[in-house]
Amino acid sequence: MVLAPAVLLLTFLLVTSLPLAAIAAAFASRWFPGRWRPLRLLWFLLVYLLLESATLLALFGLWVASGFGRRGRRERWQAAHYAVMRWYLAVLLRTAERRFNLRFDLDLDEARRPERVTPPPPLLVFARHAGPGDSFLLVHGLLQLGYRPRIVLKGTLRWAPTIDVVLHRVPSFFVVRGAPRGTGTGAVAALAQGMGPGYALVLFPEGRNFTADRRHTSIAKLEELGEHEAAEEARELRHVLSPRTGGALAALEHAPAAEVAFVVHTGLEDLSGIVDLWRGLPMDAAIRIKAWRVPRDEIPIAREARVAWLAWWWRRIDGWLVERFGRTAAPDRVVEAVRGGHHPDVGDGHPAGLHGCFPELGAIPVEALQDGWDSEVTLLEGDLIVRIPQRPEVAETARAEARFLPVLASRLPLAVPEPVGTCELHGSIVYRRIPGAAATPEQLGSLDPTAARQLAAFLEALRTVDVAAAREAGVPDLGGEAWLAMYDDLCDRFAATVVPRLAEDERGVALRFLGSVVEQLEATGADATSMVVHADLCADHVRCGAEGLTGVIDWGDVRIGDPALDLAWPLHDTPAAFAGAVADELAVDDDTRRRAALYHRLTPWFGVEHGLATGDRDVLRTSLDEVRYRVVGSAEIA
Repeated sequence: MVLAPAVLLLTFLLVTSLPLAAIAAAFASRWFPGRWRPLRLLWFLLVYLLLESATLLALFGLWVASGFGRRGRRERWQAAHYAVMRWYLAVLLRTAERRFNLRFDLDLDEARRPERVTPPPPLLVFARHAGPGDSFLLVHGLLQLGYRPRIVLKGTLRWAPTIDVVLHRVPSFFVVRGAPRGTGTGAVAALAQGMGPGYALVLFPEGRNFTADRRHTSIAKLEELGEHEAAEEARELRHVLSPRTGGALAALEHAPAAEVAFVVHTGLEDLSGIVDLWRGLPMDAAIRIKAWRVPRDEIPIAREARVAWLAWWWRRIDGWLVERFGRTAAPDRVVEAVRGGHHPDVGDGHPAGLHGCFPELGAIPVEALQDGWDSEVTLLEGDLIVRIPQRPEVAETARAEARFLPVLASRLPLAVPEPVGTCELHGSIVYRRIPGAAATPEQLGSLDPTAARQLAAFLEALRTVDVAAAREAGVPDLGGEAWLAMYDDLCDRFAATVVPRLAEDERGVALRFLGSVVEQLEATGADATSMVVHADLCADHVRCGAEGLTGVIDWGDVRIGDPALDLAWPLHDTPAAFAGAVADELAVDDDTRRRAALYHRLTPWFGVEHGLATGDRDVLRTSLDEVRYRVVGSAEIA
């Protein structure tokens, strides 16, 4: 009674003052960046108001003709209202496309039915929600395909007169702020239950528009609620919010004959508000839309299976977005869900893969050894190892490693991987395989005491490697104050990423430990000694055979810093006799021993972050248990 007449009045005022308004907009365009931004906006406003007024008048006519709304739910009048919706959205979007230089790229190959059926079976549409107008685009597309869409939307959209009027006359539901919990789910169930052929129910399982801030906020909220597994799953998704399953499950349950379509788009993400819209005019945007159709017989039946199925589809949607926003923005396994296991490019130039980096290897038989978060490792003919970085930052450190390994090989008494081929563009390395098995406590226990002397001699020789040569090769120099600053940052990061995963009564001890790390390092002289360190010395990276140690591998973390870091594993995760012999050979003093113990306590914290980054629940669980054992359960720290 208020807004509809106000629209008519505003349209009349703008039309009658259009010459003056056009002159003012053209003059103002001189002072705004972009191509005639105020004039474009004025033109769109004029078309919008004229369209809104014409539609409201048409809807008023339908209301009168249907017996003042008494027969509005009958088939004839429902069809008339959907026809008005189709015309309204077609004109609105065509105008926006021309005025704002929008381009649409539709990929519907995987959404088409193998045979044409009229009317088509009912359809449930689960769509990503990001940017203004995506609901208009989706409803417009469904109307053009001959569907009659039903939609659940925010109550604030009732302030748009045409939307308010027409969607109160066709099956739809407005969720108002403060509505009781479950209101939206109940509305979805009611709308789905009455769907027949030719109808489509549109849902946005995320519940709201995606923004990076909302993603971070939702993850933090899950952490606060103690739902750490859900937070980990949400963290894996980089360009979507975790789906809320209530509405989708209700729709699947109450529309047993419906097929499902998943829809994702990109191109409107940076236009989340009125200010962004103004700054973005003309948009000059390419809006890419991808859709998949899932036949009814491929939809799981059990509720738990449907939850997992929906989560899998949301990862696939995120993978599609990752390919457009940048493949390094999400875990590899998310991308692989779409790409069928093909690894992404690491740099610009040619694909990062075995034969992309080393075409001269030809058709040599290969064996996959490791498909890790940092690198893909392949064995060729049982002798050559190829390591291909999976992320740009890993590629950068790998290049420095490849330059420095020959320097190390000439100085160290144990073998290290010597490059026989490198790909500078991607940081990939080919080197000879170093024989032997991981230096587990069992393996070390079976060796004679010379193994401990071998490791001590290796560490002693590593300390004598020229620091200047390491810097020249590109090895990161983190000695002195930089070492303390690095651990200060690490502890702040662990407080945010690891501590929330501990029980509430464990967090205080953990935070006190983290708060004391830098102080303890400084007090024991961590910043006073800077040498080349392996920085990831552990059982998996020290190789041993029947006669003793054979080599040290995986130098990806080599740096200049505190040599006590390389003693964390030998002094604490090896048999007591072995650890004692290493300490005696190196004449480890009390300060160095204390720093090594501190680094040992910190080791599983990196494991927790690795588990989060890769989505490996076993690594995450084991690392958290180790954090509890080494830090939280320590009487000395408590």
